[in-house]
Amino acid sequence: AVNLASRLEGATKQFHTEMLVGETVTALVKDRFWLQTAGRITVKGKTKPVEVSCLLGEKGVDDTMIDQGWLAAYEASLQH
Repeated sequence: AVNLASRLEGATKQFHTEMLVGETVTALVKDRFWLQTAGRITVKGKTKPVEVSCLLGEKGVDDTMIDQGWLAAYEASLQH
């Protein structure tokens, strides 16, 4: 977990964001925070790519700052 966190911290420059979270953290916080899938990265020590997300804001607090329709369309397009 510590190695993955270090790799994600290094990848923030690639995605031009301050914070990236991996799949495990995404699953834990998705009901409380607005997240946008950033992509998949291959990290040293893992055999398959890791899906990473950007933290956009807290649900119930930052709702007016998030274009929820756009975010839903964006996430749906990634599934295709």
